Order: sequence, then structure tokens, then C-alpha cells
Amino acid sequence: ALADKSLAGISETMAQVMAKSEPASLEAVDLGAMCDDIVVLLDPLRNHSVTYPRLRIEADQTAVQIILRNLIDNALKHVDATSVRVDVAVTQVNARRLALCVRDHGPGFEADVDAAGDTDVPVEGGYGLRGVRRLVKARGGTVTIAQPTDGTGTEVRVELPGRILSEAPQQARAVC
Repeated sequence: ALADKSLAGISETMAQVMAKSEPASLEAVDLGAMCDDIVVLLDPLRNHSVTYPRLRIEADQTAVQIILRNLIDNALKHVDATSVRVDVAVTQVNARRLALCVRDHGPGFEADVDAAGDTDVPVEGGYGLRGVRRLVKARGGTVTIAQPTDGTGTEVRVELPGRILSEAPQQARAVC
């Protein structure tokens, strides 16, 4: 019941964000705490391994939450195994942009790229990757989908306005 209520709240938030046309404001976000909440919601029994950095970023908090929730959810629900590893990474692209990368180590999927370079991603109901792409584009960002060089899984890279504020001292910078 709690998960259903939370998902309904997230869906309502997504609809409101998609309806907004003005640029979102950037604010400090505790990414580790946000990911903690997302993982508890999506994988309450901890069947999967989801890693993410413990750091603070400055970004559109609502957009980041919607993006991560959807990308992690896709990675967990489209795997054909009882357990999958998902890694979330954040890197600074330049002074005003950061990249969020979500990579699963599952079977991956085929994505078609059209002449304009847009990736046609599969959609099986829900908000999905197309919705994430619309949200990111509305915020002045980009979405890239790739198969990692080791041939397993899928990596989705989202660039958005923002910056890394601080990292935990033991946090190693993941490449994305």
C-alpha cells in the first residue's frame, strides 16, 4: 500500500513537472539520501545490488528524482534474473553541467537511432525512457543510451544543468 501510494505521488509529480515550461531552479540535493529512498521504494527486499555515490549536487531536485527513479526502475524490472547490479554515477561535465549515469549489468536492449541522432527507445507502459527524454530536453539536457564496452547491460547517460557540490572523502569518482 505504501509503495502504491508513493508511486501515485511520483506520477502526480511527474505530470506537474512535465506541464511546467519555465526553467526549473537549481537547489542543493543530497544524492545519497535520494537514492536511498528510491532503492527502498523499488527494491524493499534488497534482491538487487544498487550502488550510488554519497555526494551533494546542485540540480533540479524534482527532475533528478524522477530521472533516477525511472532509470533504476527500468533496470530492475526489465532484467530476466532474480538479481541485477545497477550502478549510478555522477560526473561534472563542465562548470554548469553534470552527467547522471545509470548502468545495469543485465541483458540490455536494442535501441534504434534515427537520422537526427535521437534514440528510439522501447516503451512498455508507464513513464519510461521516452518520458525521461522529454523531461531532460525540457530542462536543456541530453540523454544518451549505449551498450557498455564489455557487452552487458545498458548505460543511460543524462546531462543536465547542475554541479557537484561535495563528495564524501572515501568516494571514488566513477566515470560516466
